[in-house]
Amino acid sequence: MTFSSLPFIFYFLPLFFLLYYLLPASWRQAALLAGSLFFCAWGSPRGMLLLLALIGLDLLLGRYLAPGRRRARQRLLLGAAILLNLLPLLLFKYSAFMADSVSQLTGLSLSVPDWVQPLGLSFYTFRSISYLVDVWRADSKPAASFLDLAVYLAFFPQLLSGPIVRYSWWQQQNLRPQALTWLRLQNGCRRMVIGLAKKLLLADRLAAVWQTVHQVNPGNLSALTAWIGAICFSLQIYFDFSAYSDMAIGLTQLLGYDSPENFLYPYVACSVTDFWRRWHISLSFWFRRYVYIPLGGNRRGRLRQWLNILAVWALTGLWHGAAWNYVLWGLYYAALLLLEKQLAPRLKLPLWPARLVVLLLNILGWVFFAHPSLPEIPAYFSAMLGLGQAGAADQQGLYLLLTHGLLILLGFIAATPYPRQWWQRLAGLSACPESAERGLTPQTGFACVQAPATESTAAFWRPQKRLAAWLQVTGLLLLLLASLAFSVESSFSTFLYFQF
Repeated sequence: MTFSSLPFIFYFLPLFFLLYYLLPASWRQAALLAGSLFFCAWGSPRGMLLLLALIGLDLLLGRYLAPGRRRARQRLLLGAAILLNLLPLLLFKYSAFMADSVSQLTGLSLSVPDWVQPLGLSFYTFRSISYLVDVWRADSKPAASFLDLAVYLAFFPQLLSGPIVRYSWWQQQNLRPQALTWLRLQNGCRRMVIGLAKKLLLADRLAAVWQTVHQVNPGNLSALTAWIGAICFSLQIYFDFSAYSDMAIGLTQLLGYDSPENFLYPYVACSVTDFWRRWHISLSFWFRRYVYIPLGGNRRGRLRQWLNILAVWALTGLWHGAAWNYVLWGLYYAALLLLEKQLAPRLKLPLWPARLVVLLLNILGWVFFAHPSLPEIPAYFSAMLGLGQAGAADQQGLYLLLTHGLLILLGFIAATPYPRQWWQRLAGLSACPESAERGLTPQTGFACVQAPATESTAAFWRPQKRLAAWLQVTGLLLLLLASLAFSVESSFSTFLYFQF
């Protein structure tokens, strides 16, 4: 059951919200846990039992990790606690990969059971580690009850694909849901509808183009077809993951909580560093805080910094999937970041050329990500250079360009902040420049992305803004109807990031 599935939209969501808000406010946290466990058990009953076991384990360990006199023992306990939380991830996600890799290197024939990975394991494992480390660092207090920690780890809007919210940030909300105001309802519904439209109207349509290209042997692709495929996959993975994040943030607001933004228009980034401040913000922040800085960061000389960057990005790639192409993808970005650190002081590009260069580098990077079979990667790059059997262009490429060119153009426009800025100017809503957005910290949220939330209800319904309000409602209803129509008519497509 995913956010874009009909059972979730028509059965789980309305029934859960009806019960959630009919209950007294003091019972809603328990209702949220029950709903989250049901949501988890729907996809993986054994995964729910594993999640409950980890919650109980972390609750016990967190109380012993609170600051005290025996810090040396606590440091050892922290290491053991992190390892215990990582063991299910290593077992379910990486055991087959490690066995295959050892077998290929040594010639041995190692095999492991075909484990079914519980949904959301990668995400709630990282949240568990965040809780343990934050308690050990005294950034947050240990959870006061099983319920408090369970709601944080099992919170169903963020269970399957994040954002990876730090426990200290979650604790600042006092762990209790806020009242459902008109603005919270408005913004939550808006984010839900926009996320659903991104998934069903853009991501799934772009995925169909990519699958058409991906089914062809890379050696038989023309340069035009290969580039169309790579561009469509780049847009698909953005809209797919961004759609989930939008829906997760919308659901979180509807439940009375706040959530940090996870995307900030990454395809308009002007550097690779800027891209990773905009793409999957919570994951980048997590690796920086819990891996890069503990390894020494940039405090121990340039060589150590380079090694730390390589280690972090190899782990980032491996986190996305248990295959070597993901490791290559991570190392590709590590190499780009190291190269950028050397060239940035000497090479200053204007804004738009810099954006185009970074966009091109990202499209090339997704080729590593999209091909689990390593031999296909150089073959696909050769096709993009026009070195394949089909040359520069063929009938398939021209057909895809004519039939899906408008969709690709629409995807590029929708991946920029300009539609939002145009709407804000038309509606007279408050906005702030992109430079101000980039200066805000990801764990406090991007205020400019949620700019309408700063408008009071009275201001929003002033006469000069009523037309914009009705246009917004009408547009969202049309998007919702179109999304549901595509959902009913097309085959089911789960969120791409669920496999990672």
